[in-house]
Amino acid sequence: MTLTKYFAHFSNLAGACASYDLKTFCMRFSSDSTHNLCLKDLSKEVIEEMACRLNSFSVKKQFYQAFGLKPKRIFSDVLKNISELFPDTPVRLLRDVCESLELYDLVELLEKAKPRTLRPALSLKEIGKLRSDSDRPTKFHSKAAILIIDNSTTTADDTAEKIESFFKRLNPRNEVTTITARPLVAISNVLRKLEETKGYFESGAAELKEKEIKKSLGELQRDLKVTKKLSQMEKEDDFLHMVLTSDIEKESALKKQLEEQIERRKRWKKERKPKIEMAMKLKENELQEEKRKLQLTVSPTMEKWIHSEGSLKLYCY
Repeated sequence: MTLTKYFAHFSNLAGACASYDLKTFCMRFSSDSTHNLCLKDLSKEVIEEMACRLNSFSVKKQFYQAFGLKPKRIFSDVLKNISELFPDTPVRLLRDVCESLELYDLVELLEKAKPRTLRPALSLKEIGKLRSDSDRPTKFHSKAAILIIDNSTTTADDTAEKIESFFKRLNPRNEVTTITARPLVAISNVLRKLEETKGYFESGAAELKEKEIKKSLGELQRDLKVTKKLSQMEKEDDFLHMVLTSDIEKESALKKQLEEQIERRKRWKKERKPKIEMAMKLKENELQEEKRKLQLTVSPTMEKWIHSEGSLKLYCY
């Protein structure tokens, strides 16, 4: 509430308040320790004490008239309702009304009203010495150094950019450095696939797959013999004819699959194994080179931040 609104509100209390010189009013307002207090700041004890002192019917009537109230209940209930319905009513206004009504005991009570707030027992400098590093969130964020290693595998992945943007918005003084590791990740993925291919053939998985196909083919061929005999006996049975056709198609597919599996295994031993081993060796060399480049990029940044750790908090992502 501004001083103008406050003064206007005060001066319209149905003649309850004496006229004020604006300069005098402003001086009293600025020097008053209660001018920032509102009804919501008063303790339950103060409310109850006011109700007790306003217990006289004539005093209550004057107080009601000052605010244009029509009491239907005892004063303590009305005052409680006032504090709930109009919590931002200034205590300074109540005090001036009571002073105009010459209720000086209430004036004294309201002058002693204090805000229900915590007060520091130490100076801010001493409080600063009590802080400890923790992961608890705060509204004030110290200057931090953030190193982001971008190891995304696709160009559409913008996770690193989002992290960088977050820390820059959090505190413009933060030092955010993003270093890409995408080439290293790409080489690592290729090398892993080459190792998986080599492992498939050298672990015996290829031979096992071949045996499984042979087993399935043998079982199907046994069933196929029975189906052929039955179809010769029941030439007019459409269902048997349909089953026979299906089994013949499955047999053809399994034979083709078996041939391809045998050919793959033979070709692996003669051609693919030497090529894959050579490719793996090249990729391992490329991987080591990319690791060296990444280390050369990261080290100077970390070295600079470590020497500034007294004023920076370091984070890596």
